[in-house]
Amino acid sequence: AAVVAGLSDDEMADVAVHWSSQSAGGGDPRAPRPGDPAVVALVQRGDIARGVPACSSCHGLNSGGPLETPSLGGQRAEYTTAQLRAFRSGQRRNDIYHRMRAAAAPLTDAEITALAAYYGRVR
Repeated sequence: AAVVAGLSDDEMADVAVHWSSQSAGGGDPRAPRPGDPAVVALVQRGDIARGVPACSSCHGLNSGGPLETPSLGGQRAEYTTAQLRAFRSGQRRNDIYHRMRAAAAPLTDAEITALAAYYGRVR
């Protein structure tokens, strides 16, 4: 409210026209986007051999993941990187049943960086 408090009626109408013309995109905002096939594979399928579940199995739209599971789409890459590293090291321990610690433990620094960048681009 503070941002628009000083706008005139005409200015508010201009803002409304601008935002109403914007595309909201479509489909699942967390659906994989074109990019690094290895990152898309981690998002969609995980890596069973290393015990890494698919990110989308909990963080995807209507995935059936735990209720406390956050959406990762649009999250700042720096934040996601820091949180994945904290889960991997055990520094962050607020995950019920150790789910994120177990999922992040096998990830390499490069995979964490790539996943964070991937989710940072998803809108």
